[in-house]
Amino acid sequence: MQLNLKHVAVLYFAFLVILAPFIFPDGDSFYYWEWGNHLSLSYLDGPPMIAYLMRFFCLIFGNTFFAMNIVGIFCAAGISYFLFQIGRLLRDRETGMLAVALWLFFPLVAQALFVRVTYDAPESLFWIMTLYGAVRYLGTRQVRFLYWMGTTAGLLLLSKYTGLIVIAGILIYFASQRSLRAVFKNPHFYGAMCVAIVIASPVLIWNAQHQWVSFGFQFGQHVTAKPMPFAMHLWNILGFLWRLLYCLNLLLILPFWFWMVRKNSVSGPQIRYLLITVSATFIGVWLLASYSAHAKVNYFLPLVLTLALLLADDLQGGKARHLTRALLGIFACISIIMILSCAIWFAPLISYEYPVYLLQKQLIIEAQRHGQTEIITTGWNSVPRLAFIAKQLNLPEVILPRHPCDLNIDGTYRYFSGTPLQSGQIKQALYLNVRFPYPNCITPYFKSCTPLQGIVYFRRQILTHQPVTVTTYWMSCKG
Repeated sequence: MQLNLKHVAVLYFAFLVILAPFIFPDGDSFYYWEWGNHLSLSYLDGPPMIAYLMRFFCLIFGNTFFAMNIVGIFCAAGISYFLFQIGRLLRDRETGMLAVALWLFFPLVAQALFVRVTYDAPESLFWIMTLYGAVRYLGTRQVRFLYWMGTTAGLLLLSKYTGLIVIAGILIYFASQRSLRAVFKNPHFYGAMCVAIVIASPVLIWNAQHQWVSFGFQFGQHVTAKPMPFAMHLWNILGFLWRLLYCLNLLLILPFWFWMVRKNSVSGPQIRYLLITVSATFIGVWLLASYSAHAKVNYFLPLVLTLALLLADDLQGGKARHLTRALLGIFACISIIMILSCAIWFAPLISYEYPVYLLQKQLIIEAQRHGQTEIITTGWNSVPRLAFIAKQLNLPEVILPRHPCDLNIDGTYRYFSGTPLQSGQIKQALYLNVRFPYPNCITPYFKSCTPLQGIVYFRRQILTHQPVTVTTYWMSCKG
């Protein structure tokens, strides 16, 4: 099975790379691409690693769909390598390859890494690298793996704040094992902690310069400020458990079933118990957080890593060939369909986003022919997509109106220098926005604007055959 799985994984990666130029990125991918145009120590919405990766690949491949999508594929390749290494140490090479296949073909991975490239991608990469350092330290007790963990933990905290969960899980496991508690007396352990803090210091510096606004924002956007009755808190917890079950389903159920029914013996019990501890810590933290917060399904992505390793160990231990093939076949079919549905040939049948993107691009090209090179828009979602179009056409950056016309200026864009529109700054511009017109936000900054017009995109849904219309509003303004 090892050679077959290896060949299948290589073919799958080749499929992803070939398809990458034709996958229309999710709106969030454009958003993080825009971060890459404004490199900073950190951002309101989170740490900067995704911005650095977006900028790096755009410098190599230009401002293209391929440059954005390759970020997820690059992270997935690194994740696959370290998954294989942990699986190999857990049992054998076949276990490593099976863990890679279970993770790589899992539908949530396709959705979060290949269809919607966000900071979940680098978080998962440095999550598994930190876990690999812990696994290697278990087997060798070598100091260099403490510093490996410190380095990767710092990079993890530069990727997403929730990376703290795997660090907590590792520390809990170390503290629970008598043979490992000596690490807390080792000066190199604290040296590794200092390395992590130094690497993650850009986030701390940026927050210190901005009144710790990012930490407050991340806490506030997930937790409601209004008091809720206990029944609502209970509903939040049940909602979390339901999302956890339907999202992870077999990955969550099968390892538990194997443990209950077969109590499979493993060749690397320390590693297995570490994986269980990290998984339990992850579920426990989000279970507590769900009391007052909303956990989205993409938050579960790191949990897929440890569950894939546990399930691969169980399947290899029992030689459940038929179940293995069935799982991989189901996961792969669902993932491939999800990815293909976002390709430019099929995306118009599923979503209005790609046709609207083409429509806006055509409007901007026409405006450019008439000398209108400045583009103005409103809304956090419209800004990065139009900025991407402007970048492709070598036009100046998209400009936003100031607060209070657009409350999103109080978001990430507020910290981007030079983007808000100032009175008298622009002499001629094209205003574009999808779904909702905001003429009063634009007209005060110009002497005259043409009457607001709308260009409608129409289609019928595939399944229900219901009509769908999306209007792109535009206005030509002169200063």
